[in-house]
Amino acid sequence: MSTTVTVQQEMFSAADLAVFLGRSQNAINISVSRRDWRLIPKPLKMGTRNFWRKETVEEWLKEKTEAASEAEARRQAEEASAPAKKRGPGRPRKGETAR
Repeated sequence: MSTTVTVQQEMFSAADLAVFLGRSQNAINISVSRRDWRLIPKPLKMGTRNFWRKETVEEWLKEKTEAASEAEARRQAEEASAPAKKRGPGRPRKGETAR
């Protein structure tokens, strides 16, 4: 009996995953039905229900966080090295009009 409790504590249901990721349960279910694994990790199917291992979710979240921080660092480096963009032709600003 204690083994079942331990296994359940290490698994997330769709409702638990929604709370953990800060999303709605409906968003989780839609991602599962669309098989969109960019927004959630891939689930384990047990009968008709989906579950996620806690370790898998934590690893997936860590990978997403690292990828986002790397992308932000690249974007900042590109902004620092690129010259400032000049405004293209268009309607002049109020201060630029000749009176």
